[in-house]
Amino acid sequence: MIRELLEARAGEDYELYARTINPQFMRVLRTIGFDRVWRAPKGQYLYDAEGNRFLDMLGGFGMFNMGAITHVSARRSSRHSSSRRPAR
Repeated sequence: MIRELLEARAGEDYELYARTINPQFMRVLRTIGFDRVWRAPKGQYLYDAEGNRFLDMLGGFGMFNMGAITHVSARRSSRHSSSRRPAR
């Protein structure tokens, strides 16, 4: 049910975001052609609804360190980094 609702409203998210959160960022996305319907992330790439691959250079906030990852990969990384903490 939720998937169908999201698919039926695809494309409206940008307008809602522009009206309620950050209109300037939406103007930037439109200018560079990133106002697309995104389907999947994989590593440093994003895939749009037509299957085109794009290098994600806008995501930021940690994505550049690890890529677009699954929660399983995040847990593994968390365990690895916590095991490398210096002793107090």
